[in-house]
Amino acid sequence: MELVPNRTSRGGHDMNRSTHHSRLRRATALVAVPTLAVLALVAGCSKDDGGSVRESGSSSGSSSGSSSSGSGAASGSGSAAVDCTDEATGDATVEAKVGEWFITPDPTSVPAGSVVIRGENTGTMAHEILLVKAASRSDLPLKEDGSLDESKLPEGAVIGEVEGIPAGKTCSAAFDLEPGSYLLLCNIVEEMDGMTEVHLKQGMIAPLTVT
Repeated sequence: MELVPNRTSRGGHDMNRSTHHSRLRRATALVAVPTLAVLALVAGCSKDDGGSVRESGSSSGSSSGSSSSGSGAASGSGSAAVDCTDEATGDATVEAKVGEWFITPDPTSVPAGSVVIRGENTGTMAHEILLVKAASRSDLPLKEDGSLDESKLPEGAVIGEVEGIPAGKTCSAAFDLEPGSYLLLCNIVEEMDGMTEVHLKQGMIAPLTVT
């Protein structure tokens, strides 16, 4: 009688061994994947590229001071601020003394053409002379604090400015002026000893006629 191997029994045994090995392979893979991920993360963190870590929003490109000027508008009117110099020349010159709290132009009427505005600061703080085409103070749009709202002026109303005149200094700039009514004013707003000083509100404005 020929003995025939019990294939069912061997087959069941082999199937169990195969299943066991498969489970071992899956378990090994599950362990290997996170391990590789951790190794990759460590390698990435330890890489030295010479750079530095910067927190978003941790730095600012500008800082705010204690004073501001609405005349940085060349603020909506298309007019640009003029560098402060005492060497400007023109066909006529207006000598304007400024201080706390006044602007006194001399003369108050000049012919049309190239006009030099020379500002002499006899005060104790910085001032500016903003040149605006307007007939009177009542024509000026003001903010709640009493300063000039340059953004609400008609296009081209801001002619220019002699800006940032230090105390005790004289600065000038030349402007090409057409006949009409103009105002010279200081539109600086600053904080002093916990109080807000609005230079225009304090009276720093004067008329200038161009014929």
